[in-house]
Amino acid sequence: MIQRIQTIYLLLAVACGVALCFLPIGTAGPGAIITAFTATANGAPIDTGMPAWMPAVFLIMGIALRLVAVFGYKNRPNQLRTCRSALIADICLATLAGVQIWQVGKAMPATDALPHPAAALLLLAVAFTLLAMRGIRSDERLVRAADRLR
Repeated sequence: MIQRIQTIYLLLAVACGVALCFLPIGTAGPGAIITAFTATANGAPIDTGMPAWMPAVFLIMGIALRLVAVFGYKNRPNQLRTCRSALIADICLATLAGVQIWQVGKAMPATDALPHPAAALLLLAVAFTLLAMRGIRSDERLVRAADRLR
């Protein structure tokens, strides 16, 4: 059923991911902004040594996997695997975002590159996904217990 609590958690995780598309992940000094799609300083792109699109791929993949998990409610084991894949995408995104922030800090040595407070949305998305996984496991145990009673 689509009206389960894990659907709410997955939709909240999708909302966090979509918000992260529009908010910065990190900042470095005045005018330098690092998003999931670009790293710019006063409008000019910063060379970070890795393609700027790499974090965006994992962000979009995590959002898409969670949406697939929302509508895959009829197959709980597959829904659980999809949530795990979304968590792996989030770990890759966090790693690449950290590397990108570090590279911008190296490219602009006079300033410190720091994560933006909006980067906490990634942690919220992970937390909501973990809560959804817990709900999926709970439903699976409930169904198995009902099958034993038949």
